[in-house]
Amino acid sequence: MNWTGRYETGYGHAVPRPKGFDPSEAIDAAMQAFSARGYEATSAQDLCDTTGLGRSSLYNAFESKDALYSQCLDRFAELQSLDHAALLDGPGTGYQRVHALLLATLEDEARPNSTGCLVTRTAVERAPQDAATKETVRRLMDAFVGRLTTTIACGQADGSITTRQSATALARFVHGSISGLRVQGRAAAPRDLLTDVVEVTCAALRA
Repeated sequence: MNWTGRYETGYGHAVPRPKGFDPSEAIDAAMQAFSARGYEATSAQDLCDTTGLGRSSLYNAFESKDALYSQCLDRFAELQSLDHAALLDGPGTGYQRVHALLLATLEDEARPNSTGCLVTRTAVERAPQDAATKETVRRLMDAFVGRLTTTIACGQADGSITTRQSATALARFVHGSISGLRVQGRAAAPRDLLTDVVEVTCAALRA
């Protein structure tokens, strides 16, 4: 999708980027706008206001709303992966590390004005209508499941996580629980509902 109300550059020349323009800062700012509003509800003007760029500069830097959104999605996943690594590579048994991740997800969704997970929001809002977005979401989710699988395998090796199912199957189950927490959080589910999801998931993991 091209920018709504796209400006003409005039005389066949590209409009120069603003002095001091930093694409990474613009992506981070746009990511916040998309996380708060979603793809459809974020207008070109919202992105201009958030990034501080004019529409012509925004168009010349990122070509389209879809292209900018794709970069924001990858950036969000990169930052989220760092947060996950801090928990999944942290101290404790495999079970304790997965438990910490589930609790962190609950706390994030219970936080006032939380924008939740952009990947989950995209899976619900954009992926069903856009094949490229669906492929991106699948790639990011598969990477997360792979990361969970490694930690769960460690938990099976240290005796803290059940071996009744494979590490991959359990990782997919935990990912499903986390996705459910994210969707329920967007629907303003009460904290006790989110807590139940965490506790039952943890109970299924115990050896």
